Amino acid sequence: MVKPEFTFILFLGFIALSSWWFSKAIEKQATLPKAIEKTHIPLYYSRNIELINMSKTGQLKTKLTAERMIHFLDDETTDLKNPHYIAYNTKTKPLVIQSSKGWISKDSQHIILKGTVYIDRKADSLHRPLHLITRNLHLFPKQNKAKTKQDVIASSGKDWINAIGMEVLFTQSNQIKLLSRVRGHYENTH
Repeated sequence: MVKPEFTFILFLGFIALSSWWFSKAIEKQATLPKAIEKTHIPLYYSRNIELINMSKTGQLKTKLTAERMIHFLDDETTDLKNPHYIAYNTKTKPLVIQSSKGWISKDSQHIILKGTVYIDRKADSLHRPLHLITRNLHLFPKQNKAKTKQDVIASSGKDWINAIGMEVLFTQSNQIKLLSRVRGHYENTH
């Protein structure tokens, strides 16, 4: 016959082992959401988006369109596929800026158009067409400007300019400032 002291010790051992196993199981479940948080998990996505920004007087200021938008849970940033950013003004045709990929910060204060970026302005009665190519353009929507530190190639007709770095001010005439090593070719057509 089994002694009652031995049964009691066996029962206490079973309780201790069960408590240890239960605490490990709870610990594992508690760390699972933290592991999920550290991964880049989409919260939602949308296709063919269009975000419009108007001036205080109701005029179209900027428009951002994208083929696809994915918003992420972990850092609340947004990835864009084939984004187009259009900056409107009152004196010239709008600047149309496009790339294959883009990124929007959590607070929407920064938009980065990644990879090769094309900037185009159509001709009007006073201005010739303008075509620019650069990489990794950083847009600051609230400040109405964009910057890059990368190479810039600008062309209009037979004229061209190469530079390193550029700043674009989305003002009434969309001013473009080339930052360094500016070289170009101009053909006088008169």
